[in-house]
Amino acid sequence: MDFDKIYRIRDYRIRWGYSAYECSFLLGKQDFFFRDAENPLKTKRFNPNDTNYLQLIFQEPLSTFMAPKLEVDMYHLRISTYPDEKRKPVYDIDIKNQEGQYQHFKTFADEEKHVELPTPLTVYSFDKVRTYIDHLLDNSYFNTPRTALDIFHTCHDHFGPDFHPRNMVRVLNFYMNRKSGVPKLNKEERDEFGRREYRIL
Repeated sequence: MDFDKIYRIRDYRIRWGYSAYECSFLLGKQDFFFRDAENPLKTKRFNPNDTNYLQLIFQEPLSTFMAPKLEVDMYHLRISTYPDEKRKPVYDIDIKNQEGQYQHFKTFADEEKHVELPTPLTVYSFDKVRTYIDHLLDNSYFNTPRTALDIFHTCHDHFGPDFHPRNMVRVLNFYMNRKSGVPKLNKEERDEFGRREYRIL
């Protein structure tokens, strides 16, 4: 079930133009959580709390990410890897069918951290999103710890249902970077599930 769920989630996020890093950010996890979960050679998985959280992020029912019934209890996989032109690992995944033959399932490469996937949603400009985050800062919004999901939903309510979080993530990182940004937010706090929270410095 984990295998099926991971790649259903991957297909969904790519269809809507969410990078693995952007999804990890919204989930409140470490930067490469999604990429590691999608790597067929690693053991990182989404726990039930993560799956429920994804429903809140994407506003989708659980059935979007989990099949009601799987045809088999266990997948027998054949995985091969090779580097692409940028030396990123590429994974070829084949699944053994009921006749004992391997059928191709998926081929993909590790995503670069800051890749910009095409999206049917609206990517509002960095400056426009920054102006709104500044408004939230000036009006005590960040006096209370906020998760990335809290901030995403607040931006979603302000900009509309087609809001893509790409520049929200960039603005928040800019306000947490003590070297190249303008430090206004602290990200060291965690909620009860270990997800990052953001509070004004």
